[in-house]
Amino acid sequence: MLLAGLVLAVALGLPAEARRVARVIGNSAYTHAERLPNPTNDANAIAAALKRLQFDRVTLLFDLGAEAMRKALLAFEIEATGADIAVVFYAGHGIEVASLDALWIICGRFTGGCSWPINSSPSRFRTCRPPKRRS
Repeated sequence: MLLAGLVLAVALGLPAEARRVARVIGNSAYTHAERLPNPTNDANAIAAALKRLQFDRVTLLFDLGAEAMRKALLAFEIEATGADIAVVFYAGHGIEVASLDALWIICGRFTGGCSWPINSSPSRFRTCRPPKRRS
């Protein structure tokens, strides 16, 4: 809920005509891990809070695989252009590998698989693949 407080502080300082957009993602149904109970609830709560803060557009998405995550974030990059405030909220598994923070998509394997870096622009997202096994 810290995020909601920060958004509230910023949103209250903007004029009424300010353009506010948000993409809210909750990944709970992982293929190779137990279902997480909280991301769906967290994403719904954040989306509701952003709507109460009069965000012009709040897109709420659940259980995204690689292509759906890529499309959602690339579309948001375009949507957020020119916005006064743009928020991406993600609830679900995340990892850090070699100092790279990543969002874990629902089809990723925790032994290697695919994820989305969060410290680069969406147009630079890439998949992480496990190294090939030696024979």
